[in-house]
Amino acid sequence: MSRIFLCALFSLSAASVSRHVINRNATSSENKIGYNDIVSATISILFLCRPEDAEPTLLLGGEYNKFLRRAFFNFIPVTLIAESRPQFNALAQFTLTRYSFIIYQNYMLIRYIRKAHRFVMVASSQPMLRSILQRTKDSPWANSYGFYILIDRRTESRGCINARSYLWTAWEYDLLSVIFLCIDPEDGIVCYTFNPYSNDTPASWQEVGRAKGRNGHPWIIFKRVYILGKEMCTDLDFDKTTTLNGYEIRLNALQVEPYLNINLNASDLEKFSGDNSEIIKILLLRLGASLSIEIYNGTIYDLGTIGPNGTLEDMLGAVSDGRVDMGMNTRSLLVLWKVRYTYPHMRSGFCVITQSSEEVSEFVKLVTFMPWLAIVIIFLVCLLTYGILARKEGYGNAWVQIIRLVVCTGILHPPKINSTRIFICMTLILLLNVNAMIQSHLSSLLTIPVFYRNIDTMDDLKKSGYTVYGPSSWRQMITEPEVKKRYVSASYDACKEHVQNSTTAACMENCLHAYYRIKDVDLHRSRMLRSVTQSYVTREDWPLFHRVNLIIQRMLQNGLIYRSRSLTFLSVVGAHYRKEKKKKTFKVMLLKQLAFCFCFLGIGYTCATIVFMVELLIGRSAPRSQNRRGIVKCKMKKTEEAKANNKSRMILAWK
Repeated sequence: MSRIFLCALFSLSAASVSRHVINRNATSSENKIGYNDIVSATISILFLCRPEDAEPTLLLGGEYNKFLRRAFFNFIPVTLIAESRPQFNALAQFTLTRYSFIIYQNYMLIRYIRKAHRFVMVASSQPMLRSILQRTKDSPWANSYGFYILIDRRTESRGCINARSYLWTAWEYDLLSVIFLCIDPEDGIVCYTFNPYSNDTPASWQEVGRAKGRNGHPWIIFKRVYILGKEMCTDLDFDKTTTLNGYEIRLNALQVEPYLNINLNASDLEKFSGDNSEIIKILLLRLGASLSIEIYNGTIYDLGTIGPNGTLEDMLGAVSDGRVDMGMNTRSLLVLWKVRYTYPHMRSGFCVITQSSEEVSEFVKLVTFMPWLAIVIIFLVCLLTYGILARKEGYGNAWVQIIRLVVCTGILHPPKINSTRIFICMTLILLLNVNAMIQSHLSSLLTIPVFYRNIDTMDDLKKSGYTVYGPSSWRQMITEPEVKKRYVSASYDACKEHVQNSTTAACMENCLHAYYRIKDVDLHRSRMLRSVTQSYVTREDWPLFHRVNLIIQRMLQNGLIYRSRSLTFLSVVGAHYRKEKKKKTFKVMLLKQLAFCFCFLGIGYTCATIVFMVELLIGRSAPRSQNRRGIVKCKMKKTEEAKANNKSRMILAWK
């Protein structure tokens, strides 16, 4: 049965483990060490070297029959991987999840899978061992950071001749905590292991050979004699990553300002700047490693994503395939398949780029000086005042008086009734305040520009109805269903071109990187629409992952990452705010704007002339009517006086 999870509940006692002392120099046939002694030694290591607080799961692979007959597993979960592939494979569907993200998403049992911690691989040849390791890697219990014990099934006749080939095969599968148990004709049962980085090992291990590893770096083999008892566990699985002694770490890098800048004219690590590269430089110094960096020529969209066929593409694909160990660029925590993310050490977010809103015209500014409710109230007050004045002075004179009140020049012939005078006085005070407010707005009309509201929040983007462009992998960052429906996949350059050519287009972009995209054009960057956590990406089974992860965590705790990030953030955001401040501060008057002022002044003079003519006409008509009345009265008076004189003369004549 292959890849079927079994819980072996063996009730055998510890006495089943062979307790006889192994004689290194045994020559007699009775004391000759055989394969059964290898099985006993392996079970002893699994039993005595088990962590006290842990609940390990054991995986037996290959020719494990001897272990099942003599094993001491007291309530320990056991998994079996056969040396041959059966006709019926219960976990064939799971194996496909290793090669397709689409199948990975549909396989719902993944969350219930428990990784194994101890592995015993028994094989008769190197190809057979490779086959077992591959099937173990494709199984649900794969764990490259577990402890592996490799055994040659024919070690009785071969001795330890396959130690190097078996260990090298394990290293090809990124296994680091590995020992090889075999029978040495002189030393009895011995353990072999390797260190691909340096010869920094405990004193109990002795160097017995070297080979060439990555780019000629020494790949060292060590040997240790098996000792029955608890002492065997001391330094059996030691840390091999304390120092790398110049071991080469492969990275890929892509210029994404301001996170990572690349200057090809500089030398070595001086080519790289930005907070992403500064962290890598500290890692390099702490590990004592050398770097081999593959520089990509592309855009931020080329950092990689999951393609339509369910595989990782671009730079992320190079990491998942093992062509590089780690990416120098940080990535958002979006995908957790075929790669591993280091300790999250910074936060970023996604914004949208849109066209900057237009400046509010002078006419609109004039219209919007006061709210419409205030204008209606002032109009009603003026209309009421006009009605009061029209009853005493007539419609024409009342109209002129209202114009005088509006322009705050006072009125002629104020009414004699006290209540009316008080009302007119309050109207004058109201209009004085309104005129003061209008004049203050007019003073800023041509000095400080005013703009319409830009797209700054997700609600603004939702209400605007804009079409949102961006890479297909960022669609999942949008939580609003209406906005997600309007999302269209586009390339890096096409995304910006859509915004420049359309007033109803938005381009989704990393917030800090967006500053560089709009540096030379008049585009607007919104506020952060979605916050994300960023970290580095490594290949899934990288042996140095835990070491690198620990260093990044300590750097974050010590504030080194915040320091490098703050310097980058201040240089970018500071330049952007200076640009925005310059855009919205006082500006120089243009001739076009001055022409509008003179036009506005001409309209005022025209209104004043009209008012003057009206007053002149009304003033001329008033004296003419009064003169005519005076002349008529004077004529009538003279006629009456003449009649009186004639009458008196006639009376005197009769006398």
